[in-house]
Amino acid sequence: TTKIFVHAGRITVAKNQVVLCKSFTRLIKEGYDAVLLIAGGNQDDSIMRQLQPFFCKRIVYIGERNDIPTLFNFGDAMCLPSIWEGLPITLLESLAVGCVPICSPVGGIVNVVTNGYNGLLSHDSSEEQYYEVLKEYMKMSDEDRKKMRDNCMKSFTPYDIKQTAVQYELAYRN
Repeated sequence: TTKIFVHAGRITVAKNQVVLCKSFTRLIKEGYDAVLLIAGGNQDDSIMRQLQPFFCKRIVYIGERNDIPTLFNFGDAMCLPSIWEGLPITLLESLAVGCVPICSPVGGIVNVVTNGYNGLLSHDSSEEQYYEVLKEYMKMSDEDRKKMRDNCMKSFTPYDIKQTAVQYELAYRN
């Protein structure tokens, strides 16, 4: 019954991992059965030093990886509490396999994630708001989580490489 959360992103200010770890620590302290895997290369030593005290059996830094889609495939939810973003490739990768994105409402994320349909959006990038949206996911019924997973995969269709190629060809012909 343990829920597996995956965060894939380089260790930087933009990805907001300190807020992620603080929010997730609160979730664990309240007794929710969850594990957070953090994958990504360290690009900011000062942030990594802030994160290290949070690492434990339920918050695990697994380093830089080249198998992120596989991690998402086995995960329940993808965490992205970013302060700013473009359109994250990791978001599309999570949708493709039905790993429910739990994100802050920044950049291109809001163009892809519809809150409550194919993911969850916090109100902002703060610790309190991100904690609340994590808790919302944990309180969802298995049936509602399954519907959301299915909706993730449906939402990925326009981004599939075959569909993208068709759209490029149509644009070229026009």
